[in-house]
Amino acid sequence: MENVHDQVEYSVLQQEYGQDLADEVVSLITEVLCRSGPAVRIGQDSYPAGFSKARMWSVALIAAANQVLWAKVNAALDCLKEICERAPKTNEKRGYGLIYWRYLGPQAIPVEQITQKYHIEQAQFFRDIRGAMETLSVLLFGVGNAEDFIFYQGKGGCD
Repeated sequence: MENVHDQVEYSVLQQEYGQDLADEVVSLITEVLCRSGPAVRIGQDSYPAGFSKARMWSVALIAAANQVLWAKVNAALDCLKEICERAPKTNEKRGYGLIYWRYLGPQAIPVEQITQKYHIEQAQFFRDIRGAMETLSVLLFGVGNAEDFIFYQGKGGCD
């Protein structure tokens, strides 16, 4: 496992995403590399045991990277939800809900139904969802630290 720690730059993973997720990534990669049998299961996919170690390493890294990515996306969505809940303006408060019902819910809801649910015009829907997506984009891609986000947002961040 020490070799895996070195190859995935464990200390960087741990600093960026926390010890639990870093340990999960190392565990997944180690499990794939050490497993024997007719097939190796990674996530929901099964691969023949005859894959080369290099190919297995690549698949394991991709699976681990996906876990890290989804953890980051979920954290950003949780933060957006909290920002919207604390927002002083009604149009900002509904931002997370608009994104949720349009893209994240059990099934995508047409814009017309969402506007009826929130009692707003279509133009207002598009303004509000654009604002929420801009905030989400900053959370995901645009800002390196909390102080910059607080400055950008102009009203505070999430805990």
